[in-house]
Amino acid sequence: MPEYFQKSVQGGAVIDALLTQSSDFTILAVTRDTNSASAQKLAAKSPIIKLIQRNLDDIPAIFLATSKVTPPLFRASSPEIQQGKALIDENVKHNVTHSVYSGVERSGDEASWSNPTPHHLRDHAGSMGWTVLYPVGFMDNLAPGFPHKVFLATLRDTLGAKKTQHITTADIDIFAALTFTHPEQWDHHTLGLAGGEVDFDDISAMSQRTTGAPAGTTFNFLDRALLWVVAEMRPMMEWWKTDGYRVDIPKLMAMYPQLMDFETWLMKKGNFTTTDKQGT
Repeated sequence: MPEYFQKSVQGGAVIDALLTQSSDFTILAVTRDTNSASAQKLAAKSPIIKLIQRNLDDIPAIFLATSKVTPPLFRASSPEIQQGKALIDENVKHNVTHSVYSGVERSGDEASWSNPTPHHLRDHAGSMGWTVLYPVGFMDNLAPGFPHKVFLATLRDTLGAKKTQHITTADIDIFAALTFTHPEQWDHHTLGLAGGEVDFDDISAMSQRTTGAPAGTTFNFLDRALLWVVAEMRPMMEWWKTDGYRVDIPKLMAMYPQLMDFETWLMKKGNFTTTDKQGT
């Protein structure tokens, strides 16, 4: 029975997807505290989930906790690059058969390789199989509440009619689970992931049809403040406006017809009410 290690900013959604697709796994979930409420809630989902109390700054210790691991779904931002490289090297050292990395789409496959961690994976994997997933922005970031109104106002005032791609984390983790359950089909493959391409007017119209109210926004001085207070926000918005994501969405739809576009996400996963959507 193969064992799988999972670390993901998408939380436990990969585990949920694996549980629905197959029970022929031991899923290793690395946590700093196996006694925490969130860790115990995760473990209670299935007896095939095994909690491992370790720190990702000490990658070799993770492998000492188990004798047979096929890591990982691992998404590294700048502070995690060394963790990601160390994990790849340790995978190779322990004869891991297949590794799955989740990064960020950067205007097509070639540009996406500029991220140093997947570059390290491609160049140092040896005989280990690998798959790299490149999701775009998360639809889930537009969940109900005041922050989503500020973010939508920023989209409206910064991008105007420029469309940008989004995907729900639930679909990211469906593809991640597919790579775990069918690694031979995904070996040495990269895949950009997006479910919809919309601008603010599209979002507002879809919201009107779905909830009965247009997209909620807030005072424009707050979205200007967001661009200054959150250091990454301004360059991200500028990149969306000049370059942007370039995922082949029809290709993904052919592979997985249940892929959610923005309006489907609003209906199935958005958890919006008409009150949530009211503007100020």
